[in-house]
Amino acid sequence: IFANINRNVLLAYLPEFAQKIAPGGRLFLSGVLVADHPMMEEAARAAGFNLLQHDHEGPWWAGVFEATPNT
Repeated sequence: IFANINRNVLLAYLPEFAQKIAPGGRLFLSGVLVADHPMMEEAARAAGFNLLQHDHEGPWWAGVFEATPNT
């Protein structure tokens, strides 16, 4: 799943992403301000995703997550 939209929309959709993605599937999130990335990481972890990789460019952050078998 690729999602590039603002933090609030991504946070709202994390539970649905978790239901739709197979274990081991990848979730790519971007459109998040660097200052907001800790909140996004925590919410993704709570929804059943592990952060694999992340990066930023200027004020923007992006992360790649893997769905855990419990999702």
